Amino acid sequence: MERATLRKLLEKGQIQAPGIFDCISARAVELVGYKAAYLSSKGISYSWGGVPDMGLISPDEMMWLAQRVVDYIPMPVIVGLENGYSDNPLVTFRAVERMVKMGVDSFIIDDTTDFRGVDSERIETADKKIWLSKIKAALSACEGTECMVIARTFAKSTEGLSAAIERCRAAEELGADMTCIEGLKTLDEAKEYAAAVKGLKMWSDLGVTNGKSDVEPSDIAKLNFLLVTIHYTEKGAMFGMLDFAKENNKNGNTVYHDTHNYDGMLQGTDYHELFSFHKKWIPMEDRFLDVKDISEKPNVVQKQGGR
Repeated sequence: MERATLRKLLEKGQIQAPGIFDCISARAVELVGYKAAYLSSKGISYSWGGVPDMGLISPDEMMWLAQRVVDYIPMPVIVGLENGYSDNPLVTFRAVERMVKMGVDSFIIDDTTDFRGVDSERIETADKKIWLSKIKAALSACEGTECMVIARTFAKSTEGLSAAIERCRAAEELGADMTCIEGLKTLDEAKEYAAAVKGLKMWSDLGVTNGKSDVEPSDIAKLNFLLVTIHYTEKGAMFGMLDFAKENNKNGNTVYHDTHNYDGMLQGTDYHELFSFHKKWIPMEDRFLDVKDISEKPNVVQKQGGR
């Protein structure tokens, strides 16, 4: 079955894309019915590198993982490319070009500098011309494909909402398929942004304030926020590992883990079935090993006749 593109899915309405950090988290996202996944530097930094999300993951590390995730799940994969990995747009072009060939569906290019903190107080934004040059490079690398380039600005935290909106307008005029302002929190901010930027918009990392969602996805969908990214897989993975580890350590055995049925979500008797390894790899191995008819044929050597 042909993999749907994010562009085609957005024609049908709003899409939520959970952040993922490996093939297992990608599979969990697929199993519950999400239609797209966001390969985020946040989870990858913590899980792969043991480092904070400060731009410390290299493009080759991201590419290595992106290729495997794309091969594993039958849904669009959006890759967060940080600031394009350099102020040189050629570096961004090459990174995007390589990932397009892998089958990555969409790319997010930020306007942060190499000095990126883990909170808004330490964020630095790059010169607008430098950012736009990288957006232009990414668009060129995607030319002739269905891949989308998402221009994301962090200028709200450094210069205010109006400056962030101006950056998005410039990126859209350049040809960006979608724009995004990092740090939006209210519906009023969304409306001000939407009044100035009419094209497709992404709501970055839907959050919670005082126990309530900052905005309702259905409300911002009316303002053309058709892509919403969310983060939960890191916390979910850590909770599951802590829960199993605590019980196994307390009991001195693996009964709790081995008999746990994922609260009814476990299909069959073997949790490996959730990963779908058996569906492809074991039948394929059996097919490759089936050489009996050929291997048991007697070797017949044709004798050359004499004069």
